[in-house]
Amino acid sequence: MIGRSLGWMIAILLLAMAAWGVWHTWGAARPPVDAIVVRALLREESKPYTATACLTMPEAGKKIKSTVSLIHSPEAEIVTCPCPGNGTAWTIKKPECSYTYIPGSGVMVISRYSSLLTTAQRGRRLLANYRAEYEGTARVAGRKAYAIDLVPRHGTSPGKRLWIDVQNETVLRSVDRSSTGSERGMEITSINYGAPMDRAAFTPHPKAGTKTIIGCRPASLAELSRKVGVTVTEPRYVPSGYAIEGRHLFTPACGCCPSSAQITYTDGLNTISIFENRAGSECKSGCCGPESDKSGRCRVACCGVTGSGRITRGNKKVVVVADLPASEIRKIAESVE
Repeated sequence: MIGRSLGWMIAILLLAMAAWGVWHTWGAARPPVDAIVVRALLREESKPYTATACLTMPEAGKKIKSTVSLIHSPEAEIVTCPCPGNGTAWTIKKPECSYTYIPGSGVMVISRYSSLLTTAQRGRRLLANYRAEYEGTARVAGRKAYAIDLVPRHGTSPGKRLWIDVQNETVLRSVDRSSTGSERGMEITSINYGAPMDRAAFTPHPKAGTKTIIGCRPASLAELSRKVGVTVTEPRYVPSGYAIEGRHLFTPACGCCPSSAQITYTDGLNTISIFENRAGSECKSGCCGPESDKSGRCRVACCGVTGSGRITRGNKKVVVVADLPASEIRKIAESVE
């Protein structure tokens, strides 16, 4: 009898503790996570900083890690990464363009962007397609951060987890989920807000003899059709929640692969890229792929725009690149006339 009474008392205590936990969670002030996520991802109110970050990428069943350095200002950002035996690769990113240099290639790639969506429209689309779930706080790089899970409202899109600096609303850590189940991540390991920075560093200074390639630039459908030699059309199907973001002429940096029309769609977080070109237009033999890789992970990415959405219809080749189930990628590709 005593044992049974003691059991009931323990059960009541556990229920009381659980009830207190629920009340404590509900009663605590919940931060405005929707607004925080939009500001952090779209960098509406970002503050200058220098940082070191660790990137994790899946590759051939393994997780490949690399360390990068960042210099960030509201106007631009520099990302540098050492290439073993070849010097340092760097990217300067600005709202309207980016400059990327890969040592050993002798090429600097300039990409110019033109978004058909405003920042406000991207923010609204993000919140319409993803539910921001607040999971509490954690410490990242010695700083207090909100832990937030972006859960897709539609079944086809992968989600994302974020750890956002409570004070400055910088993304300190992120984990991107893939439709295949793999994950890629970024984690800032050290950060210094307000560090002095040389504004001249945001202007690219490639080495003498570096070849410049316009890797991406805005273009109309009519111009794209003239450039690639085939009538470029937009797909009749994209998954729910996606809106057209841009139309560009894409030129691989290797110099031995033909240019393609690129049409992009976004749901506020993820992107679908649709490439269109003439059927039979291929890269020159031996210029791309693992057999031509002379500088490890720091080689120039060129014609690696392939995927389960690659089809040929009449005189047109279509390639769809997106982090979506294979059936969705195929459906998008087949809807391009």
